Amino acid sequence: MKSFREVYCARRHCTPQTFEKRLFWRTLPWHARLLAPWFLLVSENHFLPEAGLIASAAEATSMAAIRAQLRDFYWQSNGSGWWHRVARVRISAQRFEKVARLYLPDFDPNAEQVSPVNTASHAEAAVSSAVPSAMETVDSEVIDSRRRELEDWEATLRRRELDLRERAAELQQRETRLERDRAAVRERERVLAESVARHEHDRRAIRGSLDRFADA
Repeated sequence: MKSFREVYCARRHCTPQTFEKRLFWRTLPWHARLLAPWFLLVSENHFLPEAGLIASAAEATSMAAIRAQLRDFYWQSNGSGWWHRVARVRISAQRFEKVARLYLPDFDPNAEQVSPVNTASHAEAAVSSAVPSAMETVDSEVIDSRRRELEDWEATLRRRELDLRERAAELQQRETRLERDRAAVRERERVLAESVARHEHDRRAIRGSLDRFADA
């Protein structure tokens, strides 16, 4: 009976060495794919349960063995911290089972009874090979692409911040000019009022002189 790895690679036309990498990325939820490169860079132990699951599932010959391994993975990942348990930055068990179902029968016809594989102990025994395989799931191109995206976002934020500062400076200058214009208008109003008052005083003085001349 062919193993999961053998059937998968035969149908997908890939090498056995790339099996872990392909299965890892194929069974990650979309939100976990965005965070996985960062976790693989800063914490190689974060995906240790996934490495053990994939290493064990590679030799499985039936869905019965896969389900047993997924049960072990479920309990192990629930004790692996907040990012695994709550944020679910981990392999999706539903996706994993759905993918495996495409390549494996429900039961191994050559075996009388399928014994569940303890992925926790298997992962501990295969740390030297499983962890590097998980680390290899991140292509340098993917990491570089994520890094370039972050750099582009940072550059965009810096440009927007600079634009906002320039606009704030322009608004401050406009407000200063407007305040000067208001002061100039008030000064003109004051001068105009004084001119009107002088003209009124002169008019009254002329009118008084004319009245006195007429009386004489």
